[in-house]
Amino acid sequence: GSKAPHSLENIEISRNLLENLTLGFSEALTLNGNVTDFIINANTIRNVDNIGIDVIGFEKVAPIEKYDRAREGLISENHIYNVSSYSNPAYKHEYSAGKIYVDGGKDVIIEHNVSSRNDLGIEIASEHYGKQTSLVQVIRNMIYKNRFTGISIGGYDKKRGGTINTLIEHNILYGNDMMNMDGGQLLMQYHATHNTINNNVMVSVKSNLLLANLHYSNKYNQLNHNVYLNKSRDKANRWIWKGKEIESSTIVSPWLF
Repeated sequence: GSKAPHSLENIEISRNLLENLTLGFSEALTLNGNVTDFIINANTIRNVDNIGIDVIGFEKVAPIEKYDRAREGLISENHIYNVSSYSNPAYKHEYSAGKIYVDGGKDVIIEHNVSSRNDLGIEIASEHYGKQTSLVQVIRNMIYKNRFTGISIGGYDKKRGGTINTLIEHNILYGNDMMNMDGGQLLMQYHATHNTINNNVMVSVKSNLLLANLHYSNKYNQLNHNVYLNKSRDKANRWIWKGKEIESSTIVSPWLF
């Protein structure tokens, strides 16, 4: 959406197959700028070398800043697998491609999707410093056996933006962090504040890291009624909370939150 205030709106992208794509720095399916009231439903994306679905804001695509965000959308019932940037020459052997990435978007519901064998399952972040992806709901997704992490919130380095007022609830995160990269089942990176993470099931299999909150500056996040299970060979359960590593011999999380 490159115009404002008039937006691209009432868009539905459903029941497509996107596969075997060489993408460079692009994505398989992207909504960028002044786009509203969209539905991305029941698509299959597989065997691509960068992000599967990307909902973007703050890229100066629309001429008026307040309209420069894809927003008010639903991403549901998509099946996305084998998404990895490792073989993409633009990324120099990095595991950095997500199945679904909201990068600066707003008011997006992500529900009933299946993510497996990707680099990241779902990422909610902003690549623009001082800008926040906001009001995203990640609900009832099945996210399993992804290489780096299951769900990631917050900017990937301190020069990026962050994630605010996002709800992560009733998801199953199973056997992620397959490459032992300390992403765990759920990863909180830079500038993640005022987010709610409730009633999720997190099961470690290859890595024994359940949850990683990397930075002390991540504040006002609520985590309640999550279930943590460790099926790895290492019986010590690991958490990283505000940069400090904690181990526990029980499957109940230590008093972190």
